[in-house]
Amino acid sequence: MAVSFAVMNFLFIAAMTQTTAAAAIFLQYTGTGWAFLFGALFLGERILRSNLVALVFGTGGNRLHRRRAVARRAVCRNSPRARQRSGVRSRDRVAARAAP
Repeated sequence: MAVSFAVMNFLFIAAMTQTTAAAAIFLQYTGTGWAFLFGALFLGERILRSNLVALVFGTGGNRLHRRRAVARRAVCRNSPRARQRSGVRSRDRVAARAAP
């Protein structure tokens, strides 16, 4: 168990150095799905209904989490406080869009 944890940490850090943090985190969150596919395709494990149900719920949870994070980011970006910090007023944005 300790060896598996060490390998997982090593691979996560390696992924962080080779790509973006978002891609590395995405791969870590979807690791159970990849393990399921690897086991079914290469190790010959049987695909049980309970495994598929767990995979669907896990994938749905990841999608829900991602959807909420994107919505939260959009709300924060468009909030009056964020616009005030950026120094851009709504009127300035409209004028910039209208300019040729």
